[in-house]
Amino acid sequence: MLPTHRLIKTYKGSEIYLRNPGFEFTPMSMRKIASFICSTLEDQRAVVAFSYSMLDFMNVEELPDVALLEEATGVIQNLIDEGAIEDRQEYTYELRGAEFQPVRNPKWWVKV
Repeated sequence: MLPTHRLIKTYKGSEIYLRNPGFEFTPMSMRKIASFICSTLEDQRAVVAFSYSMLDFMNVEELPDVALLEEATGVIQNLIDEGAIEDRQEYTYELRGAEFQPVRNPKWWVKV
């Protein structure tokens, strides 16, 4: 695996790697973004990225990054359960309300 990523979970034989350090601040969009690589039993690899607006958390003392990383991992596990991981694909999600929703071609994500 890439040296920038660390294995955080093995789920049903698939490996989920988080890009260090997790959610990162992007000043141009006032967002935090975290990206993962999922490697399945079938040797398929996909990128799954998550974003949230910092404006949604202006009145809190601490940003909920740890909880949101856990929620993001759950979304990836659901993709694995559904057999939805396709080789060399990118899946992007934004926090909307209380959960991550899939989005297509968001401005904050540069396709690989």
